[in-house]
Amino acid sequence: MMQLLVMLKFLLLTLIAARTVLGLGHEFDLTFVSKFGDVEIGQVGGLAVNEEGDVYIFHRGENIWNSFSFDSAHVYTLQYFPIEVDAVAIVFKNGTLKRSFGNNTYYLPHGLTLDFDGNMWLTDVALHQVFRIPKDGDTPDLTLGYRFEPGSDLDHFCKPTDVAVLSTGEFFVADGYCNSRIMKFDKNGYFIKQWGTKSVYKNSDGFPPPGTFNFPHGLTLAEDKHKVCVADRENGRTQCFDLEGNFLNQMHPKQFGRAVYAIEYSSSHNGVLFAVNGPRYDSSDPDTKGFTLDINTGELLSTWNIQESGFTHPHDIAVDEKNHIVYVGELNPRQVWKLNMPETLYTASARLDKLTLIGILVAVPVLVLILVMVLLWLHHTGKLVRKTKKKPAPVVKDYSTEAENVDSSLDLSQYSVSYSQTKECIKPVKIDRTAGKVGKIRIEDDGSYFNVSEGGKETKLQKAHITLNDCLACSGCITSAESVLITQQSQDELYRILQENLQLGKDGQAEQQKTIVVSVCPQARASLAAKYGLSVTESSHKITAFFKKLGVHYILDTTFARGFSLIESCREFVSRYKESEVTPAAFPMLASACPGWICYAEKTHGSYILPYISTVKSPQQIMGSIVKDYFAKKLSKTPDQIYHVSVMPCFDKKLEASRPDFYSDIYSTRDVDCVITSGEVDLMLQKEGTALLDIEDHPLDNLFGSADIVSHIGGGSGGYLEHIARYAAEEILGFTVESLKYKTLRNQDFQEVTIEMEGKPPIKMALAYGFRNIQNIVQKIKRGKCPYHFVEIMACPSGCTNGGGQIRPEGEVTPKERLVAVTELYNSVRTVNPWTQSDIQNLYADWLGGTNSEKCKQMLRTQYHEVEKMTNALAIKW
Repeated sequence: MMQLLVMLKFLLLTLIAARTVLGLGHEFDLTFVSKFGDVEIGQVGGLAVNEEGDVYIFHRGENIWNSFSFDSAHVYTLQYFPIEVDAVAIVFKNGTLKRSFGNNTYYLPHGLTLDFDGNMWLTDVALHQVFRIPKDGDTPDLTLGYRFEPGSDLDHFCKPTDVAVLSTGEFFVADGYCNSRIMKFDKNGYFIKQWGTKSVYKNSDGFPPPGTFNFPHGLTLAEDKHKVCVADRENGRTQCFDLEGNFLNQMHPKQFGRAVYAIEYSSSHNGVLFAVNGPRYDSSDPDTKGFTLDINTGELLSTWNIQESGFTHPHDIAVDEKNHIVYVGELNPRQVWKLNMPETLYTASARLDKLTLIGILVAVPVLVLILVMVLLWLHHTGKLVRKTKKKPAPVVKDYSTEAENVDSSLDLSQYSVSYSQTKECIKPVKIDRTAGKVGKIRIEDDGSYFNVSEGGKETKLQKAHITLNDCLACSGCITSAESVLITQQSQDELYRILQENLQLGKDGQAEQQKTIVVSVCPQARASLAAKYGLSVTESSHKITAFFKKLGVHYILDTTFARGFSLIESCREFVSRYKESEVTPAAFPMLASACPGWICYAEKTHGSYILPYISTVKSPQQIMGSIVKDYFAKKLSKTPDQIYHVSVMPCFDKKLEASRPDFYSDIYSTRDVDCVITSGEVDLMLQKEGTALLDIEDHPLDNLFGSADIVSHIGGGSGGYLEHIARYAAEEILGFTVESLKYKTLRNQDFQEVTIEMEGKPPIKMALAYGFRNIQNIVQKIKRGKCPYHFVEIMACPSGCTNGGGQIRPEGEVTPKERLVAVTELYNSVRTVNPWTQSDIQNLYADWLGGTNSEKCKQMLRTQYHEVEKMTNALAIKW
């Protein structure tokens, strides 16, 4: 009898499920129609539809939002580059352009809403402002917020995302990426109230408390139900409130996945919400798609998508109830999609009709009768036998627990790099946990992990180890307590080699020892001199003595290698100038000595920018070629028998040394085996219990002629512009420049130089230090409006003397004072002209076989590679 009841129950459930799947579910599916519009647009920020069916598109033109668009205070860094095309396009429902406006006005469009009077409401996250534009107008009659001023008071916004307007004229603003709040204003723009805070923890249901947000990304009004709903993006849910901000309900079907980007209300069928979720970041994320939900119950009614490719980066959604159409706007591809609503959404109810009900009432008894007869026959014949089945052993899974993301800093003692929200970068620390229990870890200030058991016992966990080859250069490092120990680029690795050499000497195997060469750059030398109150020459001699005492065999000066880099850069510029009439990408030539800039160009701009970058190696890598090729042969050694260390002012030099281009497959060795920074050398001094002042002087090794400390003209980043400008004046314009006049533009880190001679076109060059100025240059190049022939680019503000690896000031000394001191010390050294250095010219002849030989290209030039973009939350911001 029990079996019979179970079978009957199963039959009824099957009938109900079948009716739901075959009938009701599909009544909420949207039908893909086509791409919408023939208008050329950028990334779609906002969408709306008016009563006539015209589609309003607020797009970003050529502007994009990436990790360099804002500084740490949320101030937009490209304030000189508004969207040059019309950012607002109004398109007829047949896809043709009706009108457009807004060129050179907006920067990063985000939200677009139409109110009951046809007024247009816009939000721009770069401007931190909200605008109301009258119907058929093109300029705002109401502006809230202050231009480029982020804030959290009642007069400021911080990256506002969307607006929703009541029929009374009162309106709500989602504010936004920084403040995690909803603000309500009266029809004149006066503040009424606000609610919402940043989500910081999760309840037992796996979601943060109601009324907290992690990017309130979109708003929609269901005024007939007295609701305003919020797309709580990174919490993967939609929250609905009454019109006074009191929480009502939330919707978070698992199909949303990690994020929900946009929602739009339709009063059809007693109220439904249309929604789109975010892009996939790994295989475990749900597909990117659209959703239809019941606004009353939160029930997921259906999912839908475009044909073949599916959505990629949907950003906003708009509903045309009159014409039964839903529009979805994407960031990538830069496209608006058109989908049809099913007829049942705007006509008959989706409840069971009489004919369907009669059919079910007839079918169920018949099927039940047949089932009973089958069961009785099986029982009579003895074929219905209860079988027992062993339960499978429970599967115990090993769960990984990751620390919450918190800010951290760079630990110079082990060069520990942190990655935030970037699972591609690191292997999470694994801990043992009991099934059904929550695994706990504790993080020390130094980044150490401890597994905490139920009894309170703590076990230290091992960090995940990677090499710099694994780095994604995602711009997301050094922002959380998830630390990754880089094993090949620290002073610890140098100490390991020194210890191995010492042990081999004790074991009588001195012939197997590595020959250790340390190359010191002038910026690092100046940084150490500034800290210890020494001259550059004194600093250089004491650094040499320190490394000699540790067991290093040779200490060299990278200034010698920089001479080659300057000469090759001059020659390449003149060559490009001659080819510029037939090679569109000849100018501007962009300097290549900064690895932070190179990494950014390869990962972010790829093949568009790479042809403009100089092919000349940096001084560090030319020094690597000299040491591992010329010097190795001079010592009758193979490259793998030499361990080459460089002392640099910049952490990105570690990335540069790890590039595959600078690795020998034949000898399984790099041109530069290890990079340590100025700060790390200072830590080594502390580890050895000594100060630089207390060390006796020892001159640099004299391998290339004079061992005197020298430098080059042109500032603390190598003087590339200075040397190229002077060489170009002689070779192209035919006169000698005594001195260059630098014109400061927007800031001290953006200067330009113009070389003019009557009757000939002028040659313009610029210095661009820091990513704010770099992006200005990149945007000019992309728009074909860059006026310069050469740009000396450095990622660090103030250039290499202010590199991230330099020694930071302590006590009452300010960073500005320290930078001034380092710069003055750097500039105090006697300068030389690399073209007249006999040692360099001798190596061109004896080592490279001339200036245009294949070996010269192999040793002094390099190439760059576009890196395939990864779907990464830090690579693109929406």
